[in-house]
Amino acid sequence: MGYIYDAMERAKNKIMDHFNYRDRDYRPILDIIDRRWGSQMSSPLYSAAYILILACLFASVDPAEALTMHMVGFIDVLERMISDRGEQDKISTLLDFYTKSEGIFSRDIVIRHWTMKLPTDWWAAYGVDPNRKDPALKKMAMKILGLTCSASGCERNWSTFEAVSLDCLVIVLFFL
Repeated sequence: MGYIYDAMERAKNKIMDHFNYRDRDYRPILDIIDRRWGSQMSSPLYSAAYILILACLFASVDPAEALTMHMVGFIDVLERMISDRGEQDKISTLLDFYTKSEGIFSRDIVIRHWTMKLPTDWWAAYGVDPNRKDPALKKMAMKILGLTCSASGCERNWSTFEAVSLDCLVIVLFFL
């Protein structure tokens, strides 16, 4: 789910770049994308998954802003998945080490493998810092990243894109 969110954000940024950030030129295309994807992409699970894939988070234009923007969704998922407040606090503390790349998360091999391993494999290999020995964040990350997405929303989107003029559609597809 984090990859899907990341791909949509990158596509939207490329569309804006293609039109030299002239709002009147790219806005109709982004409005179509936002209408079709808005209900799906606003799910807190997408935000949580996005944060748990550092390759996506740190590849964004402004990682600190992206983290801030998606943290509310992560917290929503944390509160829904974990009812024990003590466990929530542990996960929140561990998330700080993870997002600041401290402890095991600062090791060169761990950082290189952000893009070389599947997110669930990465968390299985590196998700527990040996100094803290607490698997709480790793367990939560593997649950979230192990979830699947439905293709039905994509099928609906393609039927909407068919109504867009061919020129706009070619531009959108070119940047995806």
